[in-house]
Amino acid sequence: MTILNVLETLATHPWLTAFTIISLALVLHLPYHVEERRDRQGHIHGVYQSLVYRYEFGPTYERLEYSGLRHAQRTILALLSAAWAVIRGLR
Repeated sequence: MTILNVLETLATHPWLTAFTIISLALVLHLPYHVEERRDRQGHIHGVYQSLVYRYEFGPTYERLEYSGLRHAQRTILALLSAAWAVIRGLR
């Protein structure tokens, strides 16, 4: 099954397109690294890391760094660079 067949299937079935987009969004936001620790007073400090965000928290602070667009740009640039290298190699 090529990528064109997949795109054609998604284009002909709108419910499948919506399901794919929602599933992809949920998978990207699922944390793959969870780190929680307690300090001497018993306060919880931690980090949740997923593919598109990093959330740090503690008793007096919270920080959310949403880097999904940056990762998407890097991925697209890497794909374009690889495609350009293949095209240049074919000439």
